[in-house]
Amino acid sequence: MKKKPLVVGYQQKYKSTSGEEKTKEVKRQVVPDAFIEFRKKLDTGKIRQYAYLIELDRGTAAERYFKEKIEKIYMSIKQGVAFEYFGVKRISGVLFPTVAGANRVLWMQKHAMEKLTELHASPEMIALFLFGIQPHDGRIDIQETFFTPWWIEPRKEKEAVTLLI
Repeated sequence: MKKKPLVVGYQQKYKSTSGEEKTKEVKRQVVPDAFIEFRKKLDTGKIRQYAYLIELDRGTAAERYFKEKIEKIYMSIKQGVAFEYFGVKRISGVLFPTVAGANRVLWMQKHAMEKLTELHASPEMIALFLFGIQPHDGRIDIQETFFTPWWIEPRKEKEAVTLLI
């Protein structure tokens, strides 16, 4: 993906040196850490598709960088660039697993919600952004990660969700 990243163009807000709020047209590259897709054949013969963008958080990204990442990913989904790039009909979620613990999850929730609110994201779009804790040693428990309600979205009042059902 780094050799041929997603490119998304949009109007970005910024403050001028005089403090005035302005907008400018920007083109940004979106390079998720990973993309995974699952397909499940249902009894009816139809195929259920799950497609996830993954951003591994090591607890080092500053607020500004993290919010930029949220904005770029949001715009790539909103404009359909991500669907076209990955050849899918929809994105099921954007996963932010972190090895930096529960406080980091709370930090990511807070800053993601701030940015998504600023972007006037719909509740459905907000629900795509999911956060969870991964072990420091890198071992992933497949059952816990994909089949148990473990991932939480930016809206803290929502219950944890399962990725695959």
